[in-house]
Formats: sequence, structure tokens, C-alpha cells
Amino acid sequence: MYKIKSANYKNRNLRKKALDAIQSELIKIKPDVTIQKIQNKFQSLKQNANKEFKKCNNSKRSGADQDAVIEPSLWYYEMLRFIFDNCSQREALDSFDEIESQDDVVMSDDDEMQEYVIEEVLQ
Repeated sequence: MYKIKSANYKNRNLRKKALDAIQSELIKIKPDVTIQKIQNKFQSLKQNANKEFKKCNNSKRSGADQDAVIEPSLWYYEMLRFIFDNCSQREALDSFDEIESQDDVVMSDDDEMQEYVIEEVLQ
């Protein structure tokens, strides 16, 4: 139901059948369960797992020491690893290189302005 790469992911009929099957099993334990409640619970689990995934990955990408890397604390984290197949982290950028390239642009604009002023004076 939540595996985006699955061929049946967009099949509403199969999704409805799966939710009905889950509901019929859960009704035995909790009689007031609805499909909406099941969907909300799935969404909540998915969001919490994604937050944990991002938190762990950001700690790895930050350049922190291995001791400072955050380990997942959710008990169901490993069970929902299939969700993370759809999460692609952007490659980290080196902000120092970005600042240097911005300085180059500013300097080149100044150089062009100086050349323009010199040409005006010479004419």
C-alpha cells in the first residue's frame, strides 16, 4: 500500500481490498476501528519514520564524529525501511566553495566596471 515503486501502488481497488482485510482483522481486537483510522495510523507511522530517517541521515552528513551520529530510536524503524527507498538525499554542498565562487563573480563584475571606466577616460 505504501511501496511507491510497486506496480500496484496506484491501484485503488487493491488498496481498498487491503484496507478492508486489515479492518476485518483489527475489528476482532478493536471493534470501533474504521478505514480512516487505519489510514491515519499508517500515515502517522510513515511520517515518524521519515522524520527519524532524516534526523539520522542529517547527523551522518553533517560531518560529525562517528560518536555523534544519531541512531534510530523507533522500535518499528527497521520494519519500515522500504519507505526510505523513495527518499533521496541531495548531495551535500561545500558552502566554502560557494562563497569563493560568489567572490569571483563580484570581482569579475568590478573588473568589467573598471575596464569600462578606463575606456571612457581614454576616449
